[in-house]
Amino acid sequence: MDEECERSTELNEECLDKADGSCPRVGMCFESPNEVMTFYRQYDIRKGFGMRTRSSKKGIDNELRYFILVCSRQGNYVSAISADMQTQPTQAFNCPTGIIVTKKEDKWYITDNY
Repeated sequence: MDEECERSTELNEECLDKADGSCPRVGMCFESPNEVMTFYRQYDIRKGFGMRTRSSKKGIDNELRYFILVCSRQGNYVSAISADMQTQPTQAFNCPTGIIVTKKEDKWYITDNY
């Protein structure tokens, strides 16, 4: 598993050097959730969108098991106040960007993206 993570770390560094939009990729390996968030935040900045954690789940031992990072404008927002009455209307749309990160054997892997 360590060899796989080392190869993945090389892919992570290669991805940060590129600006072609081919990242993040399923199977990328990270040491901690903070490392994943930092990596994805850098990707967000290059692509021009914000990031937020949509959901996460902890195990019985109260340790984080997985989390989902999505575009900050992901989802559909419908305000109860009409748009002409709002001074600052909120915009949200169904942004298709996001990754699912799962912990496996003390390493964090991107297991899916959308």
